Parts: sequence; C-alpha cells; structure tokens
Amino acid sequence: MLIKLFFGFLIFLASVCPGTAQASMIYFDDLTTEVPVPAGYQGFTWSAADQGYYTWWLMDNSYYRTVMKNTFDFPSNPMAAYISDPSSATISRAAPFDFISAYIGTGTKNDNEYYSGPATLIVTGKLGDQVVGSRVLSLTPGALTLWTFNFSGVDQIVFQPSGGTGPTWLIDNIDYFPSNVPLSPSLVLLGSGLLWLWGRKRRPRRI
Repeated sequence: MLIKLFFGFLIFLASVCPGTAQASMIYFDDLTTEVPVPAGYQGFTWSAADQGYYTWWLMDNSYYRTVMKNTFDFPSNPMAAYISDPSSATISRAAPFDFISAYIGTGTKNDNEYYSGPATLIVTGKLGDQVVGSRVLSLTPGALTLWTFNFSGVDQIVFQPSGGTGPTWLIDNIDYFPSNVPLSPSLVLLGSGLLWLWGRKRRPRRI
C-alpha cells in the first residue's frame, strides 16, 4: 500500500512539474472583423490606459491590403489585433505566464509609409509592480516582424508607443505558456514523509 502511495505521488508530481507546460499561441483568427477583442479572450484582460476611449480592436487582412494599399499578409490570416492608445496598452493574466514572442508592426500604408503608426514601442513585462524585463522595438513600415522577449513569470505586458506619425500598431501570433509554479511546502513535506517511510520499510530487519 505504501509503495502504491509513493509511486502515485511521483505520478502526481510529473503531472505538475515545470516540463509539462504547453506553449500556447494567440492567432485572433477565430474572431470576427472590426469588433473589439472580447473581454477575457484566451484568458487575458485586454486594456488601455484610456479605456473609456481606446480599446483593442481586430483588423482583417483584406482591409489592410485594400484600404491601406499593402501587399503583405498578416502572419496568420485573416486577423490581427491593433490599438491606438497614445499612452499605453496592456495584456494581463491572473496566473503568471512566460511571454515568449509576438509579431508586431507599426501602422503601415503603401508597404513602406507610416499610417498613424509609432516608430518606437517599449514592451515591458511585469509581475505586479516589479519589472521582469523590457525591450525597446524600433518599428519601420512594412510587414509585421517577429520579436522575441522571453519574459518569464509575468502577469502583465505593457506596450508604450512613441514617435512616428501616431500610436497605432498591430500584433499577431502571441506565443506564451504558463509559468512554472513551485510546489507548496505541504506537498514537499508529504513527499519527504512518504520517501522516509518507504525507505524504512525497505531497510532489512536485524536478527
């Protein structure tokens, strides 16, 4: 019975160990064009500094090509998200996550002209009020570019645009996965106790 408990505990640990976290990708392609990103979409809160006036919206690839006269496509068709808050925009999640990478681009028309888009975007990963990592992106007109961040254990990503001809920028294919959650002291104590008892049972008795 004790051996079964011990190996059952090992199986439980394997199910919650850091190596089992599965990467996730946010494509936006399951959403309808020209609507705000829904509250709680993919488990995240999508917010802006001036939430009463600005919000995260969706843009269709065909609109970006026909109206803005671009010849390139979004990384995943047909949708990408965009926002135009001149101060900052945030995506956040109750449980910590690792922010790996995303395709990001400035507002563009005619393939190589700014369309109310920023020249710089500061991307900051935070856990509460603590800054975990930050990167300054230099954005030039054109197709969305893959940027790598590798911010580990954050609960919010803050985006701050500046320069260029305006604050509108786009994002697609957000790559993230849940952060490693350390085992609670009670689980560690339980595992240690089971290991000790198992060791005592295997110890040969003295004659």
